[in-house]
Amino acid sequence: LATRTVPLLQATQRLAQAETEIAGTAPSVLSSHAPEAVREALAPSQQALDESIATLAAMPDAATRAAALARTNQAVQALLDHITELQQRRLQDAAARVAAVDGLASMHHDLAAALGSVLDDAKFDLTLALSVDQGASSTAVSLAHVRDNQLETLISAGAMRADANLLMGLLTSAATTPDRAALAPLADQVTAARERMAKALQALGHHRDTALIQAKFDALCAYTMGAAHDVFALRARELDAADEARAALAENQRLSRQVATAVQAVTQD
Repeated sequence: LATRTVPLLQATQRLAQAETEIAGTAPSVLSSHAPEAVREALAPSQQALDESIATLAAMPDAATRAAALARTNQAVQALLDHITELQQRRLQDAAARVAAVDGLASMHHDLAAALGSVLDDAKFDLTLALSVDQGASSTAVSLAHVRDNQLETLISAGAMRADANLLMGLLTSAATTPDRAALAPLADQVTAARERMAKALQALGHHRDTALIQAKFDALCAYTMGAAHDVFALRARELDAADEARAALAENQRLSRQVATAVQAVTQD
């Protein structure tokens, strides 16, 4: 009792306690903004677990059980390392997505402002052209000029601004959707909006210098699929990480049950 059974039971109790603390840390790591700190806080529990397994390994009656526990312990440690790395990656992806949404809002604002200036100028020109009475023939000429210039400018710039607002909404939805299946339909709508905006910009270019609007449009499109700040790819990575996190937690629970079963077997022996 003094040299074998009691030390064995004491080691088993320490092992069970340490294993419970370690296994219960995985969800905390996956919700922490400082996963490395949470992982480092496990050092005392990990040391107690290692010492308990070493105590069991030194006892002939428990050596086989200890070897199995040691293997499971290694698997638990590897999994916790993976969970810590996974959470770090999730935090980085989330920060990148937030930055992309902020940049997207800024680019949309700039494009809307540029288009607003074009619309204001076109409205002024239209009002001026229609307010001058130069006789029937001159009025007809003026109306033809209005139709071919100011009116098309108003239509093109207005349509482009409307699609810019739509594009902003679609990209914001893509950056925040919890549903992976929603990304593909959103991507199709973004592609259609981009194509309409490109056509409107081309029509607008027949009447005005559109270099500034082109630059703002290109900056906004930098947040669409395959571009520099692709919000679809950023969100997909976050959703992938969330799936991986769920799988890691399930594996953590499985290993915890395996350790608990092994500890119970040592106690019964």
